[in-house]
Order: sequence, then structure tokens, then C-alpha cells
Amino acid sequence: MVIMVGAGKIGEAVIGFLEDLGIHMRVIDKDPERCGIISRKYSAAVFHGDATDEELLKIAGAEEADTLVACTDDDNINLKVVKTAKEKFSIPVVIARVNHLSTDQSEFREYADVVLSTGELLTQAIENAILRKSPHILYEDKQSNVIVLKAKVPSSSSLIGTRIKDVVDEDKMSVLLVRDGKVVEIKEDTEIMYGDEFLLAGERNKVSLFISMLLTKS
Repeated sequence: MVIMVGAGKIGEAVIGFLEDLGIHMRVIDKDPERCGIISRKYSAAVFHGDATDEELLKIAGAEEADTLVACTDDDNINLKVVKTAKEKFSIPVVIARVNHLSTDQSEFREYADVVLSTGELLTQAIENAILRKSPHILYEDKQSNVIVLKAKVPSSSSLIGTRIKDVVDEDKMSVLLVRDGKVVEIKEDTEIMYGDEFLLAGERNKVSLFISMLLTKS
């Protein structure tokens, strides 16, 4: 699950991009009008308020989040948010947007895993940070929308104990299961276990959706 702090023009572009990938999101913004727009256009849960408030981050799910993106147009707010995300909630992947060239990025890099400037392709960089941090992309063809990647099941995965056949769309994706270093035949009752490794190949959105579920904490 991804927490997006900031739903301005750039933030909304990222929200739409991640929603197309099937990634579950929570959005925080202090502007009630922007909150209303996002809640009407997207499926993400939206929270109105100041994201530097530790209690609001907790209510928005910071204790369960896999990724946080600080994407407001205020560098001071972004720095406070990423600092709280790492120090208080130990969120695995923290991404910070830096708006101004005059901003000292050294302090950002103490807390953020990825620091992005406005001159970069933010959506692509954020996708790479989210999808490549745990899963490993082996092959990617954007023209045909095909992706091949390897992913390991974390101990906190909400899919542990779930039958693979119930969560894998075999019409859109090919799946190979490796368990204890050996390829395992996937049967009707084969359940996902901690430490399992998956090799996935298929339509990008379908693979990304499965990865998003796999990395969601129980």
C-alpha cells in the first residue's frame, strides 16, 4: 500500500499512474477542494489534513504502508513527512519530491530512499522505486506491454495462506513457483507460503496488480 502526500497537479498525475497499475493508495492533502477532486476521480482513500501530523499519518495507515511518497509543493513539508515516515513508522520505501534547485538535498537523503527533482520523470522514477525495490524486473517490453519479473513473498504478505489459483489470472499471466530452491507444480490447493519465489510473465497491469497484493501487509 502506498501513501501519497500531496494531491496537486504532479501528485494527481502519480495517483492516476499508480491506480492504472492496480496499486492500492491512501492520499493526504491539506486542501479540501483537492481532496474532493481526488475522491471523485479515483478509488484511493483520501484524508484531509496536515501530513506532518504523526497521528494523521497513523490514521492513514503509515504503520502498514510499504511506500510513502512526499509530493507536495513545499520542500519543508516534504522533509518533515519523510523524516517522520522513517523515524516513527519505518516505512520500507520513502520517496521525496524536491521542488527547488536551491534546496539542500543532503538532509532529504538521510531519510528518503529516493529523492526526485522536478526535472525528472517522476511517475517513471516512482514506478521503478516501488516495483524494483523488492521484485526484480528481468525483462520489460513497453511497446507490447509485457513484463517478466521475480518476486519473493515477504513474511508480512496478506496473501500467505491464499490459494495461488484464487489470485492469479492465468489467462493474462504465466506463473512459476519456486519453493526451497525447487520448482513446484501449482495445483488447485497450492497455497502461498512465506519465502516462496514467483517468476511472473504477462500483461503489465495484471502482473503489477498481483505484486501489489503480494506486498500488502496482513
